[in-house]
Amino acid sequence: MTTDYYPEDHGATGNGETLDTDALQAAVDAAAQAGGGRVALRPGRTYLSGSVQLRSRVELHIPAGATLRASGQFDDFAITQRGVVQMDEPSSGHMTDLTASFVFAADCEDVSISGAGVIDGNGREYVTAPGEGIHDGAANRVFTIHFRDVTGARIRDVRIEDGCLWTVRLSRCDDVVVDAISIRNDPRMPNSDGIDIDACRRVRISNCDIIAGDDAICLKAAIESTRDGRVCEQITVTGCTLSSSSTAILCGVECDTAIRDVVFSNCVVHTSNRGLAVSLRERGTMERIRFENITVNSTFFHERWWGNAEPIYISAAPRHERVGHVSDITFRGITARAPRGIFVWSENGGSVDVSLSDIDLHLVDAPHGDANRGDLRPQTNGGYFTDPLAGVRVHGPSNVRLDSVSVTTANADTPSSVITGGATVDGEVLIRPNRGGDA
Repeated sequence: MTTDYYPEDHGATGNGETLDTDALQAAVDAAAQAGGGRVALRPGRTYLSGSVQLRSRVELHIPAGATLRASGQFDDFAITQRGVVQMDEPSSGHMTDLTASFVFAADCEDVSISGAGVIDGNGREYVTAPGEGIHDGAANRVFTIHFRDVTGARIRDVRIEDGCLWTVRLSRCDDVVVDAISIRNDPRMPNSDGIDIDACRRVRISNCDIIAGDDAICLKAAIESTRDGRVCEQITVTGCTLSSSSTAILCGVECDTAIRDVVFSNCVVHTSNRGLAVSLRERGTMERIRFENITVNSTFFHERWWGNAEPIYISAAPRHERVGHVSDITFRGITARAPRGIFVWSENGGSVDVSLSDIDLHLVDAPHGDANRGDLRPQTNGGYFTDPLAGVRVHGPSNVRLDSVSVTTANADTPSSVITGGATVDGEVLIRPNRGGDA
């Protein structure tokens, strides 16, 4: 039987006003010293805290009615990285000076977070200038949950609110399960990703419900996590509902080694600035990635967010000097409504190999934004460019296989385009919805 350890036994108040950091950490350490156990919060209480570091074989249990709330003071948190996290919010374009973590675990095994309670990241305290479509955020911010070099991590059932920087960051972790969690971030908060999987292996994400300001689920192989050649591989994501101010499901942009052997299936993207994306900007490779049975509804949010309502976006273009290759990528059984079409782009040494089959795309009128604008951010040659609206847009060294791709428009007088029979396109190609079946 698992032994429970209570922060109140170490002096916690749970009143939401007094810092309970030391008491929470003492309960974790007591459980770890006993060989493992469960640190249990009590329903009806709010525990205000700075950084809490979990240990091997310790479970943090937050039952329904309990809240673990991050302090709004950056100095209450342990610095877990210095000058290595790329802040992708377009208005800043700099590396964060200091990055801290709220619930943290490193170099350990069998670590769990469970329960139907709330983890409150208190991201509202890191808004420096509120905006209608996007806020300005402080340069130094806090990961809500950050596991690094953990084997056997489990995160189940919890509700995470108001994260301000990469709500759940998994770095160099193996054998991870994330199941039935919900994330509710302010969609105007830049870099408040839902789940970031960075150079991890054997990760299973299922049944999650995510609203994020920035990418909802993102796979990376960032340079700070791959110096020993480690890759991101053997990842499955299924049964999730996603909304994002940037991209709902993204592989990239950071990929210094490889992202490979990945399956996304049976998900719903109900609102997103960009739907499904494989976007390579660095020297690594992306291969054997499948998107299957996914419904996408994309819409333009704000010009400072990357993306222009593309339902499917595949690109290989250098952010700095070099870019690798995107190969063996499959999109199958995708139903989408969007003001813009499928975008495939490669240049400056990059190449794309992708299969698109059983795609049903309905082009709708954009309530705002520019349907004729391409967006390659972040990229050496800038970002925006004029790009005529097309059902499928292919540019550069590419092998694109099309089979049963249907593109229709909101205009009943415009004939639809249906591509069948496995057509392959390479180079500069526009497939417009008013050209019948021509490719």
